[in-house]
Amino acid sequence: AQLKGEASLRGKVQRYKAADRDIRKISDVLRAQSIVPEGEIYKDLERLQAGAEAKGIKVVQVHDYFQKPDSGYRGINVKLELPNKQLAELQIHTQDSHTIRETLHPRYEKFRNVDMQGLDPEQIKSIEKFKKETSTMGDRMWSERAGGQSIANNVSSEHAFPKPAAIEDIAGIRTEKMSTEGA
Repeated sequence: AQLKGEASLRGKVQRYKAADRDIRKISDVLRAQSIVPEGEIYKDLERLQAGAEAKGIKVVQVHDYFQKPDSGYRGINVKLELPNKQLAELQIHTQDSHTIRETLHPRYEKFRNVDMQGLDPEQIKSIEKFKKETSTMGDRMWSERAGGQSIANNVSSEHAFPKPAAIEDIAGIRTEKMSTEGA
C-alpha cells in the first residue's frame, strides 16, 4: 500500500471542496493495486470481500470499470473502511488493464484538476475533446486486447497514439504543474 502523492491529494481536496463534498470521504489517500491473471479478477474480488470481513474491514463500495468503463479506464476499484475508520482503496487489475491505466494516466493528470468555471466556451470545448480522445484511446487499446492482441508488453511500439499534450497548449489556459506521483 502507498499514500497518495501530495500534489495529487491537494488537487483532489480542492475538487471536493469546490463540489461541496466532505473531504473525509476521500478514499484513496491510502491505496494499493493488485494485478491478477485474466480469469482471476472476480475470484480475487470475492477473496478480498471474504478476507476483509474476517478482519473487521468493511467493503464500502465496488466500482466495476470492466463492466462500465470510465474515460477508457478498466479495473475494479474497491473502497474499504479499515477498523480505525480510515478509508482506503484497492484497485484490481489484469496486466493489460494496468498497462492501459499507466498509458492513459499522464493524459488524465492533464485535466483532472482543471477548474472549468471561468473558462470560455472554446476552452471548455477543447478540454472536453481532450477527455473524449483519452477515453477513445483506452477503448481502442482495450478492443485490440479483447481481439486477442495482448498489449501489455508493447504499448508504445505498436500504438500510434498522439503524445499527451498539455491542456494549456490545447485550451490556451494555465494549469498547476502536477507531480506524477500518486493517482
